[in-house]
Amino acid sequence: MVGFNYSQFENLHDSLTAYNNVEGRTVNLYTWQNQTAEPVLDGGKFMDYDGWQKQYGGYGAARLKPRDDLSVILGARVSSYRYRLTQIYPSNPAWDDVSRRNESGVVTPYAGIVYDLNPEHAVYASYTSIFKPQSVRDRNGATLDPRNGDNYEIGLKSAFFDGRLNSAIALYEIRQDNLAERDAGQTVPGTQNQAAYRAVSGAKTRGVDLEVNGEVLRHWQVGASYNFSSSEDATGTRINTVFPRQMVKLWISYRLSGAFSGLTLGGGVNWQDRMYFTATPWQLGKSITGEQKAYSVVNLMARYDFTKQLSATLNVNNVFDTKYLQGLDSTFYTGYYGPTRNAMLNLKYQF
Repeated sequence: MVGFNYSQFENLHDSLTAYNNVEGRTVNLYTWQNQTAEPVLDGGKFMDYDGWQKQYGGYGAARLKPRDDLSVILGARVSSYRYRLTQIYPSNPAWDDVSRRNESGVVTPYAGIVYDLNPEHAVYASYTSIFKPQSVRDRNGATLDPRNGDNYEIGLKSAFFDGRLNSAIALYEIRQDNLAERDAGQTVPGTQNQAAYRAVSGAKTRGVDLEVNGEVLRHWQVGASYNFSSSEDATGTRINTVFPRQMVKLWISYRLSGAFSGLTLGGGVNWQDRMYFTATPWQLGKSITGEQKAYSVVNLMARYDFTKQLSATLNVNNVFDTKYLQGLDSTFYTGYYGPTRNAMLNLKYQF
């Protein structure tokens, strides 16, 4: 297998009239036709900044099967990257700056191997090299170097009851340099409070994934998973705390028999661990902590098959109307609420 990909991205900004004020331009949604007036850059504007980046590369992989019970994949990618950020200060041209970053011919290999222990169980191992250009900037306005590192994974996959029930367990470790992390309380100079990031060297993420899916008993379907992941820097301090370390998902459905054979009932729960961030907003001048404690959300489902073609499904999500933040944003020191209790009735017909 061989391939090639190419992408180009341009990001144009409105001119800033002051440090915390963007020039406003009225847009009529009924007449704008996907076009707005271009910003006017004159001596009264504080700053204008635009970004441009291009990525392209080729890749190749070979899938080998030296034995009936052994599979191997070997591959590599060659990547090139171009990035440019232009900052113009009409009020003080001496501050004008053009940042560029070029990477050419970066090779990232990967490999995997799968061995069938028997018809029910197979073990595998994989290695992937990491190269990821970044466009975020630090507190001095400099673009962070590309993220690079290695990803290792081993696991066991199993099938039971002639494949009706499947399970998987995976252990992984990711080692990275230049991992971008929010620099608490810092912004990019000359921007409208754009979050600044710092590059973490020696970052290490370790985790485990457990999963079971399939029919445990006649008419009983189960889907269950457990995920643990924790990231630390070179000193052992936890980073990326806006992501939970543990998550559990459980879903069970049962199809009734007899006179109610068309009815399937199901329910499940999603649970996740605490997540948080610590920041120092310049408005307060002191450290604050935003957090969402561990929480769970319960969902229910009922489906009725009128015929092989026609079915109706009722989903009731967040049955107990749990109030929770599904995401935290350390950039703007805020969080995003998850959906309240809601229901959806779906009618499906298959031709």
